[in-house]
Amino acid sequence: MGKSFENFAPIGPVIVSLDEFADPNALAISTTIIGADGTVSRVQDSSTAQLIFPVAELVSRLSQTVELLPGDVIFTGTPPGVGAGMKPNRFLVSGETLFTQIGTITQRFSS
Repeated sequence: MGKSFENFAPIGPVIVSLDEFADPNALAISTTIIGADGTVSRVQDSSTAQLIFPVAELVSRLSQTVELLPGDVIFTGTPPGVGAGMKPNRFLVSGETLFTQIGTITQRFSS
């Protein structure tokens, strides 16, 4: 549910099909936060190799329950480094910029 609220889980500006990746089971995923003061924090550094099930199995299992159509997006979970799991907790604040990379997407947070 955490990725289902309005304005959460932005994707794009381009979505590619699975065949664009040499190995969907070995995609690097990273997240970096640039603070309003310029500080840089690498908060997630993972890979799809850490998924419990391989990508093809996830698609197979899900398609047994719902019809998957071209353009559908499957959210598989969150790599290690999520803010609620940090000690102390770490949440995004106004003025920070978030870089998420399997390609690159940049989001700037403001109040």
